[in-house]
Amino acid sequence: EYGPAYPPTRPDSHFDTTLPGPASPYIMSSLEVEDLLQAVQRQTFDDGKMAIIRDALREAVIPADDARQLISTVSFDRNRIELAKYLYPRVGDRQNFYRVYDALQYQSSIQE
Repeated sequence: EYGPAYPPTRPDSHFDTTLPGPASPYIMSSLEVEDLLQAVQRQTFDDGKMAIIRDALREAVIPADDARQLISTVSFDRNRIELAKYLYPRVGDRQNFYRVYDALQYQSSIQE
């Protein structure tokens, strides 16, 4: 039911696992993130990519570097911004969220 990442072995002590809502957080393993990336990359359009990401991360937490990779799969910057906003509470190492900025195409996008 919980997969290979339970109990959490991947994050360090600075990994925030609080999520909005009543659900207990689930920390995705590296293999699960890789599978998610492959599923997302099979989609042609941003809408399909974003739907898969939202569904997969509804109750999950990932590191900032994985969030950056997921955001990079989306073509349009406005969708990347929307996805970054969705992923922010799902990034366990928020002190590293600045790494996500590399996935945004325009400097003005970072300010949003």
